[in-house]
Order: sequence, then C-alpha cells, then structure tokens
Amino acid sequence: TQNNLGLAYRNLGEVEDKAKNCQKAIEAFQEALKVRTLEELPQDYAMTQNNLGAAYGTLSDVESRSENCQKAIKAYQQALIVFKEMNLFLDYANTLGNLGTDYLKLSGVEDKEKNCQQALNAFKEAQKIFTKEEYRQQFQFIQDKIAQARAHCFGEKREESQLSKEELEEFLPKIQQQIQEEQEIQKIGALIYNLFQQNEEFTKSLLQEFSMTDLQQKLECEENSQEIIRFLYLIGGIFPENLPELLSSTILTQIQKKVNELQEPDLLNRFAWLLCQLESSKEELPQSLPEELCKTAEIVSRRSLDLADDPPIGHLDTLACCLFCQGKKLAEGKGKLNKLREAKELFNKIREKLVEEGKEEAFSWRVMVQVYELLGEQEEAEALRQHFLQVIKKKEQLFIQELQAKISAEEDFREIVKLIYSLNERDKNLTQKLLQNLSTEELIPKLHKEENPEIIIAFIGLFFSLVPSKTIEFFSIPVVKKIESSLLGITNPRILEDFAIMLFFSSDKIGKEEDLTYFYRIGEKLARKTLELVEEPSAKHYNILACHLFGLGKHLPEGSERQEILQEAKKFFTLAKKHMTHENQIPWGVLAELHELLGEQQEAEKIKKRIQKREKKKEEERKAKQQQLIAELKQTIIEEKEINKVGQMIYSVVQKDTTIAHKLLEDIPAKSLTSKLLKQEQPEEIVQFLTLLIYLNPSLTKKVLSEALLEKINSITEETTNHQVLNSFAWLFFLFGSAPEITKEEATNFSVQGEKLVKKAIRIADEEPVAYLDTLACCLLCQGKLLDGKARRAKLEEAEQFFLKAKEQRKDDESVTWEALVELFELLGKKEKAEEIRAQFINKEI
Repeated sequence: TQNNLGLAYRNLGEVEDKAKNCQKAIEAFQEALKVRTLEELPQDYAMTQNNLGAAYGTLSDVESRSENCQKAIKAYQQALIVFKEMNLFLDYANTLGNLGTDYLKLSGVEDKEKNCQQALNAFKEAQKIFTKEEYRQQFQFIQDKIAQARAHCFGEKREESQLSKEELEEFLPKIQQQIQEEQEIQKIGALIYNLFQQNEEFTKSLLQEFSMTDLQQKLECEENSQEIIRFLYLIGGIFPENLPELLSSTILTQIQKKVNELQEPDLLNRFAWLLCQLESSKEELPQSLPEELCKTAEIVSRRSLDLADDPPIGHLDTLACCLFCQGKKLAEGKGKLNKLREAKELFNKIREKLVEEGKEEAFSWRVMVQVYELLGEQEEAEALRQHFLQVIKKKEQLFIQELQAKISAEEDFREIVKLIYSLNERDKNLTQKLLQNLSTEELIPKLHKEENPEIIIAFIGLFFSLVPSKTIEFFSIPVVKKIESSLLGITNPRILEDFAIMLFFSSDKIGKEEDLTYFYRIGEKLARKTLELVEEPSAKHYNILACHLFGLGKHLPEGSERQEILQEAKKFFTLAKKHMTHENQIPWGVLAELHELLGEQQEAEKIKKRIQKREKKKEEERKAKQQQLIAELKQTIIEEKEINKVGQMIYSVVQKDTTIAHKLLEDIPAKSLTSKLLKQEQPEEIVQFLTLLIYLNPSLTKKVLSEALLEKINSITEETTNHQVLNSFAWLFFLFGSAPEITKEEATNFSVQGEKLVKKAIRIADEEPVAYLDTLACCLLCQGKLLDGKARRAKLEEAEQFFLKAKEQRKDDESVTWEALVELFELLGKKEKAEEIRAQFINKEI
C-alpha cells in the first residue's frame, strides 16, 4: 500500500506542486522499505528502491539538485544489485536508463567529466539488453540518451536516431490504433509525449497520418479543461501546424466556462501565449476562430495572474499581448479602445520594471508599438520603435565587445570554438557579426597550437558558412602545412571532404600562383583519401577531386604534367556524370572550361549550349512560377474582405520581391480595392493602405480614389478630433499631390486639403509637433511648385519657415523630410544651403 501511495504521489508531482508531492512519495517509499526488506522480499525491495530513486530524481528538478541526484543514484544502485542477481534483465536495463539520466543531471552541477562518463557507461550497459531487433522503442530511447549525453558532455552535435522507412510503415498503424481506441485525452497525450522523447520524426509522422477530427471530438468530450490545455500545448509544441485543425469554438468555450478550475500558472501562461501566436500566424483558421482565440487567451492569461502570488514579468507581458490581440479584432468603439488602453498601460508598467533591472527591451515591445499605432499615436509609436532598436543595437554591440574580449584573453583554442558554436546555435546573425569583428591575427597563433584537425575544420567551416570572405585569411601556407599531416591521418571522410571543398571555393581569393597550386595539390590529396574511405562514392566525391585536378592543371605551365592532370580531371568528371542523380550535381561551367584547356572546342561548345538551354528553361520556369504566384495572390486579395489584411499581404510580397509586388498591383482591379476601403471603418487602416499603395503604384492609387472614397475620407476628417489621424491624412494628401500621374488642378486640390487638415491637427493638439510642421511644410512646398511669380515665392518661403521650425525642434534627423527641404532650397535659389543639407543627410545614410 505504501509503495502504491508513493507512486501516486510521484505521478501527481509530475503535474502539480512537484516538491511537496515528491517529498510525500519519498516518505511513502521509505515506509514501504521497512516491510519490503532485501532479505524477505528482494524483488519488491528492488522495485521500491527504483521508485525511490525516481522520486529523488524528480525532486532534483526543483530543489537541491546535487544532493537529490546523489540519493537517487544510491537507490538505483541498490536496485541494480538485486535485479542482476535475480536475472531480471529488463528491470535491470530500465533502472540503468534511470541511473544514466540522473548521472547526466548531476554532471550539470558538479564533476562534469566523471559523471558524464558514468552516465554513458549506464546507457551503454542498458543498450546491451535493449537490442534494436527485440526492443526497438527502448533501443531508440537509449540511443537518444547517449546522443544527448555526448552533446552535453563533449559538445558533439546530437543526431536523432531514425527509424527506417520499413520500420515506420510497420509501427505507424499499431500506434494509430492505440490512440484511436484510447478515449482518455490524458493517456493519448502521455503516449504522444513518450514517443516524442524517443524520436521526433517518428512522432511527427504519426501526427501527419492521424485524423485530427477524431482527436478534436475526444477533446470536445473531455470534461477536464486542465487536461485539454495540457494536450493542446503538447501538440502546439511538437507540431504547431496541426493545432488549428484541433481547435474548435466548442473546446475554447469549454475552457472559458471552466477557467476557475484551472491550475498551474506557468502552463496557463504558456498556453495563452501560444493562442496569441497562433492568431497572429499565417495558419488558416476557421472564420469565427480568431476572435475566440484572443478571448480565450485573455481569460486564461488573467487566470494565470490570479494564481501567482507575485506575477512574473512574462505573465504580464502575455496578458498585454492578449489584450492587443483582442483590441485589434474588435470593431471601432469603446470596447476596442478600452482593450488597447489597458494593453498600453500594462506595457508601460512592464517597461518601468524592466528599466530598473537594466533589461528594458526584454518584453514584446514591437506589440507595444502596434498598440500605440492602433490608438492613433503614430509619432509616439515611431519614437518607441527607434528607441528600442537603438537599445538593442547598443546591447548587441556591448555583447559582441565582451565576447571579443573573452576570446582575445582565452588561450585554449577549443574553448574559443565552443564559445562561438554555442552562440551560433542561439543566434546566427549575431555570430556573423562577431566573426566579422574578430581579429584573425590573434586567432591564427592559437589555431597553430591546436592538434585536433576536426576542431580546426569545424572552426574554419563556421567562417566559411557565415563570413566566407574572411576564410581565406586562415589558408596561409604555414596554417595549411600545420594541419596537412594531421588531416591525412583522419579516417572520417566527411571531415576530409569538407576541408577539400573549403580549399577549392577559397582558391579564387589566393593571390600567389605558387600558393594556389600548393592548395590544389592538398585538396587533391584530401579528395583521393575521401574516395578511399567511402564505401560507395557519389557524384559529389568524384566532383571534388575533378575540380582540384582542374584547378591544379589550369595553373601549371604548359607541358606533359599539365596535360596528364587535366586528362585525369576529365576522367573523374566522367565518373561523376555516371553517378549523378540530378544535372545540378555537375559544375558544367568548370567542365566546359576544362574541355577548352584540352583543346576540345566542340565539346566545350556543346556544354555551353547545354548551360544556355538550362538557364533559359530555368528562366521560363521562374516566370511561370511568378505568373502563377501573382494569379494566386490576386485571387486571394480579391476574395479578402479586410483591407488591412490585403495591405499586409502586399507588404509581405514587397519585402520578398518588389518586382512581383509591382506586377501584382498592375493586375489588381482598382474597383475591388475601392470597395474594400469604402467598407473599412478604421481611419488608420485606410491611411496605411493608401500610403503603401501610392508609394508602389501611383497610377493604381489614382484609379482607386473614386469620388465615393474621397467623400468618405472628407467625412472622416471633418468629424474626427484625433489630431494624429488628421496629420496622417494630411501627409497622404501631400503624397497624392506629389504623384506623377495626376493633373496640376488635382495636385493643387490635394495639397490645399492637406494644408487644411494639418493646421486643424495642430489646433487640436494645442502644440506644434515636429512631424506636423514637416507635413505642413511639404504641403506648402507642393502648392508653391504649382504657382508662378510672387505667389510662388511667398508659398515657398512659407514652407521654408515651417521646415526650419521643424528642423530646430527635431529630436532626430529623420523627423524632417530632408529631400523636400533640399528641393525647396534649390527652388528658392539657395544652392549652397541645398548642398549643405544634402551632404549632411547623405553622410548620415552612409
């Protein structure tokens, strides 16, 4: 009874109040051991010792890791003695797996090398029993544990063990049937989680094949909302693409109704965040679901805050994001404003707390900027955006400087490689900036001291992939000679192959001819050794050798040696062609040049024509794909009802390919866009879309601006008292007035209207913000350009007055439209001032 009680407490500890329940489990197991003694009940004794070890192991996750891990290890060792003596090999192997896991945990806090080795010994011993043939799942589990231990202990890259195609085909139906027959969502979740721990790809294959509708129905029948959340969070973490298929209004409504029954604030916070992320993702959701997602996220987030005595910043941040998610979905009105204002207030509280901790940017500040934009506070939003970008940039620079200093002071080359690789796993962009700033003069002497060629290649390979221009600095004759002998002693063909590739692709940057031929000879040796080591050479292996022989022959003087080497290169290219599975595997340009060097002009011309034909085909395919993409985007845009989503789609295309964006806009019917704009109730969305459109396609913008739309805009600007909205529309009218597609009369009307709106904005604001003065000056400039004589001069001088006022008050150079100011000075004949302003801003941009 005590043993069973201990198991119950330990299982309970996995889901709630881990420390308290694990402690109760330990007490129960210790009581059980008073009855289940080694002398009278040895098997039961061993089972209970194993359970006691597991309880100590779980407790070590939350407190006194070193002490509790050692207690767990001691209990497992007691169990192992008995299991081995009684020939209970499966129990013995399972306990070895547990023992290895706790040694691995212990290695994180003390005596890393010793405890890592103990962990590996335990896992390898278990592997002798859990063979692949008899115990496939257990074998996979132990394989992954060994990989995890090696990655943690020795920095080796972890490679997931893969089941073969045949094994997947054999096991998939069985596991699917288990899930299909199981009705309890908790047990289904446990099954999926256990599989995921053993093999990620296997689990994803399972979810791809399984009916999400069936799982959704089981979730809808589940009465325990806590289990629903736990299951949805599990699926969202493993395979987020499947999550939208699982969600339904019924499930979300059930969570909302039973919110007061929910526990585990950390889980609730993560789940609320997951829902917000899902709503803002590009995953297709049923029409009614996005609003329900935001509502559920907010309710769950508030519950997580209620449960926490001192809510962490992350929980507050989640709630602010949920409020934004709700606010942007609601129609114009008091409800929308209240959500956004609450989000703004909460974000500002978060920011104040983080400023005190020196981590001002450690929250969803980009969402905060969007909140300000939706509230019509455009200038404040832009100021926040620029501020946080500067904060991040400074911290990034400081971090790189600190890491540079650490690398500079570190003499152990292996530690330097670990530092850089560790950063690369977290942030490739930051690693790239670090490598660009590192001094190769400091690194090369340290590299010379390293004896392990694998570490040297890994280091140079990172430069080759992220900063290829600096790779050549490591390929000096002394460096390559230093590692040449070691390289040829390597028996891993992949390492030799990688270095040979790096040598070849860096060769075009080597200056001296004698250095170049030396590197090609080294590359040739490495490529030949690779061919000896691989069991089944591929086109790639023959290509590497052929390319180095080609490079060597090309740079040798005329003579028999040159001809022999080039002929051998031709032979290996022929072998590569025989083994190729795709045309792209052959460097056809190099092969054409090789034929030319051998005087085989006819063969060279054939290959050149082949290359031209392939390029032409690729171009035709590219154009066909482009046309198909444009057609699909056009249809999506026509069918989309909300103009803000249309704008997001167009902007997304612009960021990826401006050519496609321009062609797309040439093909979209203006009436479709006008219709959507007329239905839009939010002024900010109208301004944002038309501003984007006029920058991309003034001609289409003119067609979109129907009389009805202009009347709507005039109606908005007459009724609104929001000065930010007025200034935004004034700027938009300035852009309309400056567009090349409109008449002089239309330009005048637009710029005059813009002037009126911005002056109204200034009156309402009861101040003269820099952005408003800049808008006013631009509108006046636009009018002045269209006038003649004294009226022209007067209007331009008035524009100058407001530009200079804005320039004096500006917080930063970007607050003034400097191109317009330069144009103004040129129109007024003030050439020197125009050049001064132009030089000032061009230098800043450079």
